[in-house]
Amino acid sequence: MKTINFLFASLITSVVLFSACQKDELDVVPTASQNKADYKAVFPGPPIVNSNWQDDFTSAGSLASNWNLYGKSLPTFVPFAGNRFGLFDNNGKLPDGSYAVSKRKIGYSQGYTIESDVYIEANKPLPGTVICPEIGVTQNVVEPSGGGTTAAGISMKLMYIGQGTSGVAIAYHGRTVVMMSVLLKNGKIITSGELGSEPSDSFNNFALPIATATSMWHKMKIVVNSLGRVSFYLDNNFVWSPKEPIHPSLLKDKNVLLGFSSPGNGCKAYHDYVKVSYPKSIELQSIDSETQTIN
Repeated sequence: MKTINFLFASLITSVVLFSACQKDELDVVPTASQNKADYKAVFPGPPIVNSNWQDDFTSAGSLASNWNLYGKSLPTFVPFAGNRFGLFDNNGKLPDGSYAVSKRKIGYSQGYTIESDVYIEANKPLPGTVICPEIGVTQNVVEPSGGGTTAAGISMKLMYIGQGTSGVAIAYHGRTVVMMSVLLKNGKIITSGELGSEPSDSFNNFALPIATATSMWHKMKIVVNSLGRVSFYLDNNFVWSPKEPIHPSLLKDKNVLLGFSSPGNGCKAYHDYVKVSYPKSIELQSIDSETQTIN
């Protein structure tokens, strides 16, 4: 992670929404500490450890080399923002958004963890503004040569919803919501809730006050175990897990997916890094030789 103290800042010289799906019974354990971001007080910071694959977004060239980019406004590299160096900006605009799909495949059928530090900047958003960093896994394999589809098999979005956003219940306007979707074993896609209707008591727990959701870093994490059960975490606090397992195809040879909306004009979504880790039983096998950091 590439955090610096504000004392170093003077040295810098250049710097669609989910469709309504059938709602599952939810396992929700929100906590009062959800707003605590994972801050680091040193620069350039300690390296990410125990990771079999990671990208710290060190340059525009590495972004183009390691990711296939999709969208009318392609994702871009940002040298500095949110008090950190080297960031990914999905650069997406509604309704379709923009995405990056890793050229490297992930998954060895024994489970994995995907995580990323994300930042939402909402500076005087216009009506209807949606700002949304996303992490996930593709439904289908995307080869390094590109093409294919960016459809998500597993998705986690931290979504700021501006005032006057159409198709969204007024209760969510001016708030930030955690939205998740999963392709289940039975072939159906389930979401953590519906934005188009007034909130239920359970789904309302996924809405964060704007003061604690923007202008600070948050850790988004997806954990898949060897049995195909997926759990979602925000700032290392459990958020949601569907009762049914994921589709077995999502356990092996898929791609990391980043997106979704970062419209500009003071309203941006950034990723500081993304990393994929495997259980120790996997790390002790031959894939140890594949462990690498992307530069």
